[in-house]
Amino acid sequence: MPGATGADLPPETLSLILKCLISSTGKHRHLKHGLSASSLVCKFWSEAIRPVLFRELTLRTAEDVRFLKNIVSSHRFTTSSLSGAIEKIYIHQEAPETKPWLHHVHGLSTRLPKTRFQCTVVNRASDSEQAAGCWAPFRSIPRVTPSYVRLSELTLHGVVFTSTTELARLVDNFPTLERCTCDQLTFLDPSPVVQSRRIRRRASLTLWWCNVSRCKDMAVSVQAALAADVVAAGRRTGLDDRTWDATLQALLASVPDTFEGATVHLDGQNGNVFGTSSN
Repeated sequence: MPGATGADLPPETLSLILKCLISSTGKHRHLKHGLSASSLVCKFWSEAIRPVLFRELTLRTAEDVRFLKNIVSSHRFTTSSLSGAIEKIYIHQEAPETKPWLHHVHGLSTRLPKTRFQCTVVNRASDSEQAAGCWAPFRSIPRVTPSYVRLSELTLHGVVFTSTTELARLVDNFPTLERCTCDQLTFLDPSPVVQSRRIRRRASLTLWWCNVSRCKDMAVSVQAALAADVVAAGRRTGLDDRTWDATLQALLASVPDTFEGATVHLDGQNGNVFGTSSN
C-alpha cells in the first residue's frame, strides 16, 4: 500500500493544522520559517501554505515596502493564490528616523483595497534626546499627504509632540483611522487642543476609539480630556461647546487620580453614545 502524502490530507484537516501553527496572538509566529520551508516542497504544499504565510505581514523599512510592492504589482500575483490573502499589514517605525518612509505604503494601500493597515511608532530615545524626537513622517515630502495611507489603527509609544494640537492634526490626516493608542507621549506644550487649528477631514469621521495613558507630567483627567478632543467627542455627539465642557468636567471629576490613563470611545454611527473607561 503506497504511503500517504500531504496531498492526501483532507482540506479541512490541513486548514486546522495551519490555523494552529499560525496563531493570531503571534506566539507561534516563529513557526512561519518552518512553513516557508514546507511551501517549497511541492506545488500542493505551496498553494496551501503561501496564503497563510502572507495573511499578516510586518514592514519595518522602506526596502520592505518596495519589495512587497514589487510582488503585488506583478501579473503573477493577481492570478495566484496570494491574491486576496493579505488581511493585515503591520507597519513598525522607529522615531526619529533619518528619512520618513510611511508615505511609500500609499502604493500598497491602493493595490490592496481589502487589507487593513496598522501602524506602530516607537521612540526609544532617552529623556535628554527627546526634544529632537518629534515624529514627522511626511516632513520631507510635502506633495504627498498622509491621507493617502489607509490606516485603520495607529499606536504611538514614547513619541514627542510640540503640542497636543499637533497630535490631533496628525490623527485628522488619516480619514480611515478607527483606533488610536497613545502611550508615554511627551508634549512640549500640554495645553488643550485648539480645535480651530484642526484639519477638516474630506471623508466622514471613522475614529471611534482613543486611549491616552502614562503621558509625561499629565494627570489622568488631562489625558482623558485629550482623548476626548482627539475623537472630537463634543462635536460628534451634537453638543454645543458649553454643554460639552460641563459634561466632560463632571465626568472627569469622578475619575480617580490613581489611574494611569483613559479610553474614550464613541458607539453608534454618529456618536450617539459616549463612554470612557480607565486602563
